[in-house]
Amino acid sequence: MLAKEEVFQKNETGTFQRVWIEQKINNIEDILNVQRKVSEKQSAFIPYELEKIHLTVFHFGIPTDLYKEFKVFQPELTLDEFLDRLGSMLMNFAELIPDSMESEILGLDLFGGRVNPKLGLVLERNKLMEEYRNKIIVGLVGFLHELGSANPEEFLQKSRNLRYSLNKKFVPHITLGFWHGGEEYKTIQPDIKKVNLYPSYFVNFNNNHPQIKN
Repeated sequence: MLAKEEVFQKNETGTFQRVWIEQKINNIEDILNVQRKVSEKQSAFIPYELEKIHLTVFHFGIPTDLYKEFKVFQPELTLDEFLDRLGSMLMNFAELIPDSMESEILGLDLFGGRVNPKLGLVLERNKLMEEYRNKIIVGLVGFLHELGSANPEEFLQKSRNLRYSLNKKFVPHITLGFWHGGEEYKTIQPDIKKVNLYPSYFVNFNNNHPQIKN
């Protein structure tokens, strides 16, 4: 069994934090230049700090929220037992993308709701990234089968925590900041065509795994 205290991080109040897989950016200065260009042209844009800029490969959510959803298949399953099993499954993806990779930038666009949406660089949905993400989906399906789900694919598509990462319309993007206020967004073309990404790693899970620091 895994020591959940070591692999699932909590905040200062003792609450488990969201878990996801991300990639940091090698050519980060190019990305920051795009961020500065947008800031100069549009006052409604509130840029992210450097440490927040990344590509989310797959978002899992808060472990305790997943437990509330998944225990429908095993009502007697305790949180500790669930975290042990979840942690064992997630460890298969600790080095999901082991090498650096390149992705084409398609442009800039707004994401999220109408109130304070986010502005991000849209990346191509390349075959390699889809293959990596599909490994996670296969792992989740197997995990749900073990818990007793008769139709794990349908369950995942309806999951409050996982449905957005599983969405067939999923758009890989690098969020640059928030869009605040009523100012209309005017399309800006980024000066760069590609982004160079470091190998992936977990956030708030598997603390011993090395992370790229920009």
